[in-house]
Amino acid sequence: MSLQAAKKTAEALMAKTVYRRTALYATDGEFMANVAGLFGFTTYQQKAVANEVANEEFYAAIHILNNPNPSVAQVDAIAQAALDAVTDEQRVAGCRKRLIEAGGRPAGLRAFDWGGRVRQAAYTGKDNIARLMAATVAADYGEIQIGARYYLLGLANTITILKMREKDNPAVYTPIIANARTRLLAQQKENGFFSVLASEGLEAGDLQDAAFIVQALLDLNEVEPLKKLINFLFAAQLPTGGYDHFGIEFAEAQSELMGSLANVYKKYGQQAMELLLEPMMDDFGKNPPPQNRYRLPKLNPDKVATPFI
Repeated sequence: MSLQAAKKTAEALMAKTVYRRTALYATDGEFMANVAGLFGFTTYQQKAVANEVANEEFYAAIHILNNPNPSVAQVDAIAQAALDAVTDEQRVAGCRKRLIEAGGRPAGLRAFDWGGRVRQAAYTGKDNIARLMAATVAADYGEIQIGARYYLLGLANTITILKMREKDNPAVYTPIIANARTRLLAQQKENGFFSVLASEGLEAGDLQDAAFIVQALLDLNEVEPLKKLINFLFAAQLPTGGYDHFGIEFAEAQSELMGSLANVYKKYGQQAMELLLEPMMDDFGKNPPPQNRYRLPKLNPDKVATPFI
């Protein structure tokens, strides 16, 4: 059923126009690149490449126009030769300008945004763009603060992106990965979930955070924290198969979580269940855990954060 749904999604994305100001998100392009391998259809891969080219031309237009949010007409008015003359460094700077000035994205959320873009660039053979985007993530890392929104999301995505590109600059990236690891693990609670309660009331544990934390722990080979988190997620799962995300079942976050869990299975294979799930699974048929034993934490603005040390 999931494969059929993925194919329908791919077909819907195929029908969307790609132009200089692309109509597809980076996550859409990443999906198209991956689905080529999943279904063996080269047309999806071609769509992903077209989307990557459109993104890069849009970033070039931002640089040329010095405008983080140009109109389609403004972009289309630029000669192709002028777009082609923009360097990869200038294109990536244009993307960053858009995220900050047009999108108002703080550093933690930018790390999330860069994640899909780095992967799409890598999947479509744009290694230099992926390299430069990872360097931007590393340069922005110091802005990810515990009192800010998207703290855990930013740490997790920074880890995953820099692990992908660690060979590019290990002298810089390896210490950042180690620092982000320490900061991330400090926020795992006894029940296995990761959450940080900031005094601003901006963070209270997020299913979307968990999706990317699973991937970061996998990238770090942190088996025990990963085991605890997956057990929490198993116990928190609703009868529908989804999760209560601040009172709703949030399709984007649940899709991201499924993707991360699929990568866990890819890495550990048939041993995944034995390695990651607790012994309670052995007699699951006789003593199943109560449904919804855990619910994802809800926002509690009255609680004051414990400052990160």
